[in-house]
Amino acid sequence: MRLLRPLILMAAALSCGCGLTPERRLTAGERAMIQDTAVGLPSSLHLGDIDRRELQRMVETPIEFAGVVQDPAGSPIAGAEVRVLVYDDLVFPIRFPYFDGQLLSLKTNDKGRFKVKTRGAYILIDARHEGYFAFDESPRAHYFAPEFAGIDDEPLPGPDNPIVLELLPQEEAGDIARIITGSIRIPPGKTRWGVRFGEPNPNGVPPSEAELVVAIPPIGPAVITAPGGGVKVVDEALHRAPVSGYLPSYSITTASEIPDRGEAHLFARLGDGAYARVFVVGHRHPGQRPWFSVHGYVNRDGPILR
Repeated sequence: MRLLRPLILMAAALSCGCGLTPERRLTAGERAMIQDTAVGLPSSLHLGDIDRRELQRMVETPIEFAGVVQDPAGSPIAGAEVRVLVYDDLVFPIRFPYFDGQLLSLKTNDKGRFKVKTRGAYILIDARHEGYFAFDESPRAHYFAPEFAGIDDEPLPGPDNPIVLELLPQEEAGDIARIITGSIRIPPGKTRWGVRFGEPNPNGVPPSEAELVVAIPPIGPAVITAPGGGVKVVDEALHRAPVSGYLPSYSITTASEIPDRGEAHLFARLGDGAYARVFVVGHRHPGQRPWFSVHGYVNRDGPILR
């Protein structure tokens, strides 16, 4: 199954001042924009021949499947809330020119089971319950309209193919602590500085004492390391840190639209075996000391992270 991807349809295309009547043909720029951002529009669809009516048309593909919410041991979770967001058109994730879908909220029965019966083009689905974590990909995306044929790597949920949503009991997740460092300036004459998680260090700590080190040289990308461990780019909607694939360091380049600023969303395996999920932002301005901030979560007991 293909993971949910963040997509952007520029607001200017929705507010161009030229009207949004279904009969108006798409401009060349709008066609290019949609081709770049609309997941699932097959290459066999020639956007030059599609008007707004085609993109906005209501898709009423039958969507019917059963499912179960359970813990990793397979025990059902009764009373869990299952949220299904149903979209009924071909542009994802922003309806054209609308921005929302239909939200269905269901409760599991005493066997942890639920049923979904609706119509649309595709859905996002997740589950939640007090005292549990959704530690796998969440929300999941499933594409039912014929136009999306082949986008799912796995068979679609159906009457004979129930969906399984797993939640992890909070006590099994371990002690998950929040990370909020605030802005940490790198000391004069230094290019590398670091932080320790779970300890008060508003000014940061020397790299020799740090669990995560950020290097911001005068020229070139910032570099992030986890001494004794490794870092890995977060490219999936997971709440469980992976056990492999970590690199000694990761370089973040300056974002072209925000000069002198770079950012990265990473998993980190720390030197003591703990796991963290961090969002690191680095700033470098001429004539000023560079600074960085780190937000996220750390778990000393295992790989489960919010």
